[in-house]
Amino acid sequence: MKKTGDRTIAALVVLVSVLLLLQSLVFLLTVTVHSQNPTTGHFTGASGTGVVGFTFIGTSTCSMPLVNGWNLISLCSNVSDNSIASLLNGVDIRFVMRWNQSTQRFAVYSPSAASPDFSTMEFNQSYFVYLNSASSTVSLRGDNFTDTQAGLGTGWNAPGYPYGFSTNITRYFNETKHRYLLKWNATGQKFLIYSPRAAEPAFTIINGSEGQFVFATQSDIIQYNRSQLES
Repeated sequence: MKKTGDRTIAALVVLVSVLLLLQSLVFLLTVTVHSQNPTTGHFTGASGTGVVGFTFIGTSTCSMPLVNGWNLISLCSNVSDNSIASLLNGVDIRFVMRWNQSTQRFAVYSPSAASPDFSTMEFNQSYFVYLNSASSTVSLRGDNFTDTQAGLGTGWNAPGYPYGFSTNITRYFNETKHRYLLKWNATGQKFLIYSPRAAEPAFTIINGSEGQFVFATQSDIIQYNRSQLES
């Protein structure tokens, strides 16, 4: 028999997935209208606020695998040109969505939009990317991040995971201030959810270049200690 907590978590996953689907459908209609009428081709939304700090070591290449449909990613190296046009050059995308923590809404980039909300991908953010083609792999070459931090506000946040290696999320997840951590199952096109209160969390490992959503019960700063996360 499932416990009440397990049912609550399952309901949350379904709810968030449905909200994402509805949001994407709204944006699909909006992008279509805006691409036809450049005078109104602007999406609502604004940049979220937060704290981020980082330093770099060495230079290497990390990969961002993409599949057909939605992918939740973050930058795993400090590339010299972080414009979407450069990062996803030659990749058949329809949308890139960035979470705005202040408004708790998505802002959208579309190659066909006359005036998208944003045109770059930042190191302290996770992004939803919709790929039209079957699959693609984006290679990023740049400096590696060392110790990094990212600010969280109360509610849902989408901080980036800035490394090309896998780690256990419990090494930076603060059970006192964080309630949930979600990552995206690109194959199943659905969220997986981690909760410290769950008897059997759906996952505990985040992989290089994967994105994430964190629900914080109060403002906080995620501290990424590279040597600790790699060990």
